[in-house]
Amino acid sequence: EKLKLIEEQNIKLESLVTARTHEIAAQHAEMAAQNEELITQQEIINKQNLSLKKYSEGLENEVASRAKDLMQTNTELINQNQRLEQFAFMTAHNLRAPVARLQGLANILSIPNISDAEQKDIIHKMIDSSVELDTVIRDLGRILDIRKGTHGAFETVSLPRVMERVALMLDENIRQTHAEVKVDFNQVDCIQSLPQYVESIFFNLLSNSL
Repeated sequence: EKLKLIEEQNIKLESLVTARTHEIAAQHAEMAAQNEELITQQEIINKQNLSLKKYSEGLENEVASRAKDLMQTNTELINQNQRLEQFAFMTAHNLRAPVARLQGLANILSIPNISDAEQKDIIHKMIDSSVELDTVIRDLGRILDIRKGTHGAFETVSLPRVMERVALMLDENIRQTHAEVKVDFNQVDCIQSLPQYVESIFFNLLSNSL
């Protein structure tokens, strides 16, 4: 009877051990599944971190590129404003002489008791001044075209011829100031440049001197 009791206890013990073994095995399987899930989640996190890093680097590069573009645009705007100021000054300077001459001739023409011959002479000079004014305006238009890039071919410029033309444009000022214009182009009489630019330079030099 004792032997039978021992056998029953052994059977119960084996049953408990088996149940516990299955329970432990189930726990191990669950832990393995959890570990696998954690590994998968970690891989997803790593991929997301890598994507976020690439996006951040791309964003930084884009910001740097746009900042560079803005700086370049700002520099271009500053240069353009300076060119506009220079052109405005040149326009006012070049137009001043023919306009002043026209105004002066018109004032003389309004004086009473001037002879017909004097009137004809004044009208002839006003026509010459208007032609000169038209030439200056056309040259300024050409300079604008050159600055816009629509016309920019260099050509051979005769310095004596340009100076002769400028002196003719300022003939009235030269006579009024009793000035004597002396030029010397023995060393260089022709250059490769833009005629309108050279004429504008000579015009400014001579008119400022007068």
